[in-house]
Amino acid sequence: MTKTVRSGSRLTGGAGKALAALATLVCLAGPACGGDYFVDCTGGSDQASGSSPDRAWATLARLQQTVFRPGDRILLRRGGVCRGPFAPQGSGEPEAPVVLDAWGEGEPPVIEAAAAPCALCLWNQSHWRIRNIATRGGTEFGIHVSGDQGVLRGIELIDVRAGDVHGPLKRKTSGLIVVEARGDAVFEDVRIDGARAARTTQWAGILVLGAPGPARANRPRSRRIVIRNSIARDVQGDGIVLFQVEDGLIERSAAWHTGMQPRQTIGTPNGIWTWRCLRCVVRQCEAFWTDSPGVDGGAFDIDWGNEDNIVEDSYGHDTLSYCAAVFGAEGLTTRSSVIRRNVCAGVGRSPRLARHHGAIHLYTWTKGRLDGVRIEENVIEWAPPVPAEPFRDEAEHEGGSRPVLRDNDVREPPPEPPLWRGRGARLEFALDGSDAARGLQVLAESARAQYACIGLAVVEVAGAAAAGVRLLSPEGDLIRSWNGYAPAADVLYTVRRHYGEPRPCQED
Repeated sequence: MTKTVRSGSRLTGGAGKALAALATLVCLAGPACGGDYFVDCTGGSDQASGSSPDRAWATLARLQQTVFRPGDRILLRRGGVCRGPFAPQGSGEPEAPVVLDAWGEGEPPVIEAAAAPCALCLWNQSHWRIRNIATRGGTEFGIHVSGDQGVLRGIELIDVRAGDVHGPLKRKTSGLIVVEARGDAVFEDVRIDGARAARTTQWAGILVLGAPGPARANRPRSRRIVIRNSIARDVQGDGIVLFQVEDGLIERSAAWHTGMQPRQTIGTPNGIWTWRCLRCVVRQCEAFWTDSPGVDGGAFDIDWGNEDNIVEDSYGHDTLSYCAAVFGAEGLTTRSSVIRRNVCAGVGRSPRLARHHGAIHLYTWTKGRLDGVRIEENVIEWAPPVPAEPFRDEAEHEGGSRPVLRDNDVREPPPEPPLWRGRGARLEFALDGSDAARGLQVLAESARAQYACIGLAVVEVAGAAAAGVRLLSPEGDLIRSWNGYAPAADVLYTVRRHYGEPRPCQED
């Protein structure tokens, strides 16, 4: 296979051929250097070499005949639809992952699953970097990374999209983007960044299951798992979750329209939560429009079997149930749980759930206990449809300990301002390509879902540290601005105070 110089996902055929000789010399001098495999599902040919854009293959079936090696790149042409499913073979190495990416101009290439269980599937493989790829369809999964043996390392899912996974709902480990350890496998160093997961009748939007089966004290869990700058929406069950993970992080991400299952069959969902996790953090996230056909239906949840878990600087709002919960069960003690500096507004909308749950819910069952709960510096707007307390403690606490409640601001919502329905940009997002801008992109998409009736503008700007947000009055006066990234608990809560709660557009 001819080696071509890496010049980004928009490499042209001319550039590839002109630099081929130089690339070969670079490969001889460096670490593992793989080949490039180009695919054009619209205009390629499986009789070609596949080594350059003008010699691209035409099908994923042709790719399936290759076992990929460290440093190899699979490049699908943008704007095209490739008939799947696609289950590539082989693994990379720590400094030379196998890369699946896009080339050309336009929208990300789509892998169409048809009636297959998943659109894009990895099994017992390590060191894969998947970027700028979209999947559509599948009966159980959009993107499914799994295995049943050994330590599976170095999985990166960057700027991927998965949508429209529809099939009979049978288990809680199905969904749009799922990293799932089975058998004796565990994962290490998984990064999901910039993912978009939308529309499924399966359970989860984005799920990492770090160990299979029931929790066991001696069962290893997956380690160093990061979900960042990502969105899950319109799902039957959970939005974004980490199960049986050590050192996990969900950051600058959002989930909405979760728990859409019409009746309870296999579980009760939440927006963003963790279960049996050690040192897991949910930070600067947003969860809203969460529902459940049973209990739960909240925004955030530190569930049973967790230790040293934190939910902080996040925005939980417009939920049927609680804003945040801490649970203990199955004879296990949930230890050192911290809920701090969050904003809760419009929660407890269900009369059935508000009285039982409150805005902050502590609860145990089946001999579970809590120990070391801290609830600090949260802003809680509390006006449920029935009389109910904002803090609801129905938990057994280990050794008679009590939760620490400190400096929480519980208030009634202010009078609802009129929702302005005019023209022009009133909430402006400036994106400069930085990591801060990636988080702001999540905010912009969330704001558009909630406040399409006020003007929204997203513009790309040049220059260092140029990312930011501006909120303007109907007359064009500046209300507030933010430089760089600011969380939804700040930006979108400010929008709420000026333009009212989220709602569909209404005609004048």
